[in-house]
Amino acid sequence: MHFFQTILAFLKDSEDRELLITTIVIFRLGSTAYHYVEGWSWFNSFYFSVVPHGEKGKNPRYLDYYT
Repeated sequence: MHFFQTILAFLKDSEDRELLITTIVIFRLGSTAYHYVEGWSWFNSFYFSVVPHGEKGKNPRYLDYYT
């Protein structure tokens, strides 16, 4: 429920709305490219377009520095 409340709050503010729409468009373009160029399923294409962004900055070489 909190997720949908956050999305609705983003849609009320024009700057946040532009950011949200741009993010959705970029993920959609990446998913479409993977689907047609690589021949992947839509789920795999979307997953591979979104998940790597959550892994930014988690390089194992530097994990000892933060623990």
